[in-house]
Amino acid sequence: MRKPAQLHKLAPSHGIPTAFNAGRSALASLNALFIPRITRCLAFDPNQLSINSAHFIGGHYVSGGSNTLDVRRPSDNLAYAALPVAEADLVDQAVQDACQAYKKTNWATRAPRERARVMRRWADLIEADVQNLAKLEALGSTRPIANAIAWDVPFTAEGIRFFAEFADKIGGDVAATRRESLGMTIAEPYGVIGAIAPWNFPLVMASWKVAPALAAGNAVVLKPSELTPFSVLRLAELAVEAGMPPGIFNIVQGLGHTTGDALVRHPLISKVTFTGSTRTGSAIMQACAQTGTKPVTLELGGKSPQIVFADAPNLDKVARMVVGAIAGQRRPGLRGRFAPDRAARGGRTTDRRHLVRFRATAPWPDMER
Repeated sequence: MRKPAQLHKLAPSHGIPTAFNAGRSALASLNALFIPRITRCLAFDPNQLSINSAHFIGGHYVSGGSNTLDVRRPSDNLAYAALPVAEADLVDQAVQDACQAYKKTNWATRAPRERARVMRRWADLIEADVQNLAKLEALGSTRPIANAIAWDVPFTAEGIRFFAEFADKIGGDVAATRRESLGMTIAEPYGVIGAIAPWNFPLVMASWKVAPALAAGNAVVLKPSELTPFSVLRLAELAVEAGMPPGIFNIVQGLGHTTGDALVRHPLISKVTFTGSTRTGSAIMQACAQTGTKPVTLELGGKSPQIVFADAPNLDKVARMVVGAIAGQRRPGLRGRFAPDRAARGGRTTDRRHLVRFRATAPWPDMER
């Protein structure tokens, strides 16, 4: 009996397992010492940044799609690129290419430790390209350049290393049988995975979908958010430079109801992973049920309510936590607060006091400072 490798279960809904997160608070404390200096050193003019506005198929940038859509910078609403929209025919090309790469290269069948070595080289290249990747990340995602350098890019690389180490740990089982029989369960890749990533933390969120699938020997076709589509293109380019066979990791650009729908409905997609709204997740479940009953992994909807009791001893601390979570576009931020009336009135006052300290600005520092 064969079963698909279930490596995706290693990544819970809010990210990489607890053991990997153990050093995050220490890293954050260390980053606080260096972020101001890094920010000054990496000030950049966003208008001078080179953008590859394309799809990535078969190891190459591919233009295609009769329609385009404007990609705007959230900080000033300036349209800084025209994104090609992949229609069904281009999605089919990307999936067919990934399927051929899966069948004709030895990515799925090569020694698992060799897959891990390629992924570790990939992570090394990501870290070496931190300045370029951080600028692409900051440009469209509202991530400040200092945070992108100190957290997003290195965390992406470390996540890929984490999943690479599971490449040779995906085993099977031998069942208890009669002496003359042998019963085994063997883990094997699904084939081609369709992945749809959200707008926030584009590099990190994409890597959490792509890295475990690749470590297990799958090919992946990723659709990033149309709001933050460019940093992941460089991610795919670096994967090929690291030695990953062209076509094993493809990217198609576009909107959810066109490009995304064509991707999840494609008959050669063996599994779908999606992070986004509950409504869209429900539509994806329905589409997958209608086109092959393929398995789906979903991370959906809002969460993280706060409950403040009337005897809370430090409303000022509560307010700082609330404001720190909502002052910036963060998916894992806190979503709502429930409190008795007296605590709510006090909380609103302290919330306002902390909120006025925040100033909306561009995520790249001023070149003149």
